[in-house]
Amino acid sequence: MSRPPVRLSPEARELAADAVVSTFERHAIQMIALAIDDHHAHLLARFEDDRPRHWVGLAKKHSARAITDAGIVPRGKVWAVRSHAQPVRDRDHQVTAYRYILAHANRDATTRTPKTQGPESLGF
Repeated sequence: MSRPPVRLSPEARELAADAVVSTFERHAIQMIALAIDDHHAHLLARFEDDRPRHWVGLAKKHSARAITDAGIVPRGKVWAVRSHAQPVRDRDHQVTAYRYILAHANRDATTRTPKTQGPESLGF
């Protein structure tokens, strides 16, 4: 029997976001925008290889460990298996995705962007 879906508290979202950012920094992955709400996440990042699911899976693993180690949720599955990776088609798509992700802050999501703010500074 599986457990009920995990709902992340604001504290859990902060820890998860920090873990995702840390994982990507450690592996030199350019994270452009991240939003984590109580039940899912959106991410815009540049992956140099063709393995976004691998890197997102690693970040999910580290974020789940961070929030379970903090005692916020019990050990077990925090995130759904796999993720949906959608390639960015062009600059307009990149800017639209960036704005969509950060708009989740208006819905109580925890958001992160790199120190260079805005899609204008990122190039494509």
